[in-house]
Amino acid sequence: MNFILVSPLQPDNEVFLESENLIDDSCKSDEPEQVFVTRKSNPVELLSQCWEEKDPAALQDRFGFEIIAVHLAKLASTTVSVIECKSVSRKSPDCSAHELELILNDVAQSVLKETGTTHRDGEVKWTARYAVTETGSELPIQWIDAGGKRRFEEKIEAGEEIVFQLGWGNGLLYGWNQLSAADRQLFREGFVDAQHIWIDLEELSEQLKNLRARINRVGEKVKRGTVREIQTELASLRSHEALHDEYCEEMVIATQGLRREVSDKLLSEWRHEEVSKRLETRINHVSDHARTVSSRVSNAYARSTENVLLFLGAISLIDLCLNLIAAAFSGSTVEEPKSFLVPIFETVREKPMDVPLIVSVVVVVIIVTLFSRRSR
Repeated sequence: MNFILVSPLQPDNEVFLESENLIDDSCKSDEPEQVFVTRKSNPVELLSQCWEEKDPAALQDRFGFEIIAVHLAKLASTTVSVIECKSVSRKSPDCSAHELELILNDVAQSVLKETGTTHRDGEVKWTARYAVTETGSELPIQWIDAGGKRRFEEKIEAGEEIVFQLGWGNGLLYGWNQLSAADRQLFREGFVDAQHIWIDLEELSEQLKNLRARINRVGEKVKRGTVREIQTELASLRSHEALHDEYCEEMVIATQGLRREVSDKLLSEWRHEEVSKRLETRINHVSDHARTVSSRVSNAYARSTENVLLFLGAISLIDLCLNLIAAAFSGSTVEEPKSFLVPIFETVREKPMDVPLIVSVVVVVIIVTLFSRRSR
């Protein structure tokens, strides 16, 4: 029995990007990139893929599986391997599904290490396993449940219908051997599109968790610099959310045929739309929380500013009274005081000097009291 193993790598896989056999090096060739679409008005841009094929002849059998083909796809920051292998020990239908899953995971990781794609454990995020079989063939025990069957409307040249039975980590492909090389490539591209969109959704969720954790760590005393950083991260999160929506829109608008059918059915089986809606709701809640924190800081800053202005106003009023007293009692104290142009100076001079000062202090206290009651 044959299997197709689809394994996305960690986005920060620097080893693969710096290796001599780069997927990106093949993209730098003078030849135009091949895009599997027929509508010239909707070329694939965000989901444009670069492919590299490793030589399986240099790979020995491992864990009872012969390596038929190793394909590497680069899509934006996502690197996905598509490995085709064949069981040579005839053990796979007899062992349990869990045991077979572990074996196939080891096969994928071993092949990627030997080809120089990965150099340490943990670089492979997960491995999706698809059994290639014909209708009526013996299947691995409990490999997949009866649900999740998807029938593609497209027919291959031989007239056989392609049946793709899905599960969360396992799947079945009927009619794979009847597909042409071009259709198989479209199938692989559909795998890569779905994996990339799902990984991007996972990264978006992780970014949201980090932002929510940071907001929750904010105490009662929040600095304005912290609020600005939170707002910057929130803007980045919104931008990432918009980019994810663009990925999904391009998958629907620009891709066609088996590529679109495969990616659409996989994402549907993984409940991508449901997860996206829940994630959007959480992003809105975090945005509301961030606005609350920002509003709290803005109110505190406004109160501090008002208190400072009130204090300066009080000092100015007292200073004005002192200047008024000084102006009223200015001049010689021996001669008879002349009539002032402003009658208020005469009134001040007739009263004790501390009366205007006491009046100004009382006025300041009244203003502060009224302001504090209004602030409450």
